[in-house]
Amino acid sequence: MRFVHLAAILSLAAAPLAAQENAFYANPSATTGVQFRSYQFGSGAAYDKISQFAIPIAVAIPITSKLAVDLGTYYGSTSATPSGGAEQTLSGLTDAQVRGAYVFSDALVATLTLNLPTGTKFDSTQAQAAGASASNWLLFPVNSFANGFSATAGVAGTRHIGAWNVGLALSGRINSNFKPVNGDSLTYTPGFEGRARLGVDRLIGPSRLTLGLTFSTYGDDAFGSGAGAQQHYSPGKRFIGEASFTGPGLGGTITGYAWDYFRAAGDTAGVSTGNRENILTAGAAHRIPLSRGTTLESVAEARILSQQGGGSGVLIGIGTGVRMRVSDRFTLVPNARVDFGNADFPGGGSASVSGISATALLQYNF
Repeated sequence: MRFVHLAAILSLAAAPLAAQENAFYANPSATTGVQFRSYQFGSGAAYDKISQFAIPIAVAIPITSKLAVDLGTYYGSTSATPSGGAEQTLSGLTDAQVRGAYVFSDALVATLTLNLPTGTKFDSTQAQAAGASASNWLLFPVNSFANGFSATAGVAGTRHIGAWNVGLALSGRINSNFKPVNGDSLTYTPGFEGRARLGVDRLIGPSRLTLGLTFSTYGDDAFGSGAGAQQHYSPGKRFIGEASFTGPGLGGTITGYAWDYFRAAGDTAGVSTGNRENILTAGAAHRIPLSRGTTLESVAEARILSQQGGGSGVLIGIGTGVRMRVSDRFTLVPNARVDFGNADFPGGGSASVSGISATALLQYNF
């Protein structure tokens, strides 16, 4: 689930394919803003509090009618307070991503994405802050700062089959080795990642049904220090299933959606690491126009975690925001959200969880 939030930021600048001279973007644009998310945990949890402040930076540039390039990075600051311990903080830029996309035809698109190693590395005193925001359940905007250089090539195609639009995307990523910890000789080389995504959608009266399935598989990661023998870790395969149904209602548009993320357990030297997990999210979003350039957006959702060994958790979230077209060049999207729930830990024990988040994104069209 890496870079999910960055992709969402970049999509702010996206334009309808058929309506623009460029197949991806109407014109050059830049997007930035502020994002804040914080969780507090009751007695019995490993942390008392985890907070993150993030500034996304994204630029989208149409080069020709068929070619577009975008660039994205974050400045992030994560603070974590272990139960009974002192607060740790990790701040700095994340790796930058440069993506090029080319349309060969209306039904075939190729992409190349480079992950540039510009991110901030943590030292041994910041390890807990670095790991605290990596949870797929809590979904912090920045879940990692530095991952080394990598290149991802992908191709996607679509076609009509009866009333359905069917799309298939395939991609592969190769990674270089890097040192994740400052002042440490440990090197890490992620294995090859392959990904396939199948998506379908169709109109049902005035509504639209969308379904998707993503499968990811990984080669062995290698890690070691100095001239010592390399150890290997085999990440578990991952599946993401998605479904949404959008139609008119309550004076605007209502979307019901659900997605499920499943990660199989990895293993080291043939021994399971016991990190299998499943996250099921379901919710509903309502969008209602307030004026010609302003839309009110509200959401309510539940996110359910289950982990190998008995860990589990439930978060209920309620949020609202406004999408405002301030002028022909400026779009502002502020929103706020609260979450509440509980977590049960492997081996026994539980704790309450409460969270707040606020975001304000600003897009400027050149």
